[in-house]
Amino acid sequence: MKQIIPLTALAALAAASPLHAQTPAYSKPSGYETINLQTGFNFVGIRLVESAIVSGTFTSNTSTTLVDSNATFSLNATTLYLVEFGGTGPLKGLILEALGSSFSGNTLSGLSDITADYVAPYTIRPAQTIGGIFGTGANVILQKGSPSTADLIFVPKSSGDGFDTYYHTLDVVVNPSLTIPGAWQQIGNSGNKSTTPLNYLDGFYVQIRGPQKNLVVTGQVKTNSILLPAVQGFSYFSSTFPVGTTLATSELANSVVKGSPSTADLIFLPNNNGGFDTYYHTLDVVVNPSLTIPGVWQQIGSSGNKATTPITSGFIFQRRGASANIPLSPPTFYGNL
Repeated sequence: MKQIIPLTALAALAAASPLHAQTPAYSKPSGYETINLQTGFNFVGIRLVESAIVSGTFTSNTSTTLVDSNATFSLNATTLYLVEFGGTGPLKGLILEALGSSFSGNTLSGLSDITADYVAPYTIRPAQTIGGIFGTGANVILQKGSPSTADLIFVPKSSGDGFDTYYHTLDVVVNPSLTIPGAWQQIGNSGNKSTTPLNYLDGFYVQIRGPQKNLVVTGQVKTNSILLPAVQGFSYFSSTFPVGTTLATSELANSVVKGSPSTADLIFLPNNNGGFDTYYHTLDVVVNPSLTIPGVWQQIGSSGNKATTPITSGFIFQRRGASANIPLSPPTFYGNL
């Protein structure tokens, strides 16, 4: 059985573990992260992932399909899977969502705008779920009740238009020998929602109505860079890498629009006061042909270089430029995991 470690020990583990001792694909480090949920609204992200179940290389494509001639896919039809692209091409770090029903034989179908760039190494893992993260039955960590009394989870809609809202109902005691268990519900959409997927790319809100709680998340650690699908306007992201990620180590400075608070891309990190601190990257200043003063990370309302600011588990990204896939890199020591 793989050892489960607290992720506060991740950097020490990397320093003590030589690279050659690691094995690929299915031996990534596992651990747990504790996320404190304060009374009120919390913006968070899930930074541990489910184990990979398939890996290979796509060998051909059409505009709507990808084929791995060496694979025979056999996946659960109703489960949402995350297809992660590797290699060295322009889509390294891209993540596609696909239901298991989209896989048949050696083909992933039902896609759109697929090009030869997608013919690359891939890894497939199931998405985490609301029930898997927040518990089911007696193990639910959030306060149960009605939409007006229960703790609430607000997950961004895939359309980008608002949030889907989830809560867990109370058990109903019919008589001493019959109790109908409560279940995860979505406001405005009937049915048990415990298997609702949570993509580890996405940040989301948790509203705690009672006392603060600790959410313990377990899973594998991602060690490779990813592409964040940033739309023009606001996007809601997880920082993906659970230890050591700062504005500097993320390498976001290579991709964000730089400028002033009114022109640059903005990063909103939740603070301990129930709000957000806002960061942006300034432009380089050319003093003369032989002297350029590099731009730096700045915080609105606070002076100084903020490059070492830790990126919280969830953050909001305001893209002032055109929609783009923005690379997010792990700290360099992740290469030793």
